[in-house]
Amino acid sequence: MTDINRKKTSPGVKAYYAALRRILDLQRGILTGVLTHYGERGRNDEERLKLFLKQVLPGRFGIGTGFIVNGNPEAMPSNQTDIIISDHFFNSPLHRELAAEVYPIETVYATIEVKGLFSNRKDKDTGKTDLDKTLENIERIRDLARDKQYIEYRSVPKDDHYPEHRVVKKIVIRSSLPPRSYLFAYHTNDWSDLNHFADYVEKSLLQHNNSHLHGIVALDKDWFLKQKSYTGRERKVFRFEGNCLLRFTNTLLHGIQSIPMRPMDIDVYHEPDASPSHLFDKEDSGYDGEIEEEENEEYPEIGSIEKDQGSTS
Repeated sequence: MTDINRKKTSPGVKAYYAALRRILDLQRGILTGVLTHYGERGRNDEERLKLFLKQVLPGRFGIGTGFIVNGNPEAMPSNQTDIIISDHFFNSPLHRELAAEVYPIETVYATIEVKGLFSNRKDKDTGKTDLDKTLENIERIRDLARDKQYIEYRSVPKDDHYPEHRVVKKIVIRSSLPPRSYLFAYHTNDWSDLNHFADYVEKSLLQHNNSHLHGIVALDKDWFLKQKSYTGRERKVFRFEGNCLLRFTNTLLHGIQSIPMRPMDIDVYHEPDASPSHLFDKEDSGYDGEIEEEENEEYPEIGSIEKDQGSTS
């Protein structure tokens, strides 16, 4: 048996991710193709991307599939979302079932829609394209994030007469920062070049003003786009050709790690109709029926970071 010659030097991060991109592309094109049911092919594509994400994301980020809700029982939940990246340090899904999970909006860092074949064709029943459906779900999720409620526990004196008697008080912290949103397409065949593809995305974004795409991958073409923030009435995207999987991973990590996280206010979901006064035992907790509110600092969209190199725009 002949020994395989191996170099001692590393091929580097770009070469490593380029190899991973080719592997994902081959797996989708050949291995997924043995499945004869289109629904199972789609789930297979999602599972491959989940496996990749588990390899590159820190362990505190959960990776699952399901629906997103908020504490308002009258608010419409999201559609079933292919991949949900959530907090597994302070929080957990509200419900865990075999096929999908239900996530409070407070726990969600990012969502990823996965498309095996991404096209601009309109559905014959709805008249909507793949991108229309994706952007509509993003809009719904961003609407759910308008009032997120977290909590912090603080030690406070029970009363002025006995300052040494300290109890725990619950502080509610509100935030309206929405999750990051991504689209991952394994294969595209309706666009001749990167600029053609980017122009199509910008035009679609104009029709969905309340959505935002922090990253779009066209794996087979090795394209990556990310939407610019605060562009007024226009919708613009950064355009990159090459290293799409590496760019996606880097942008995703920046996006989810820039979102502040703390324990969610579970009472909003477990006791939606209850008066605040009985949720804590006053003698044990010092809870007085009053809830302080702190406005959480809003963070700019990650798309506003414009120092990336290699843009073809």
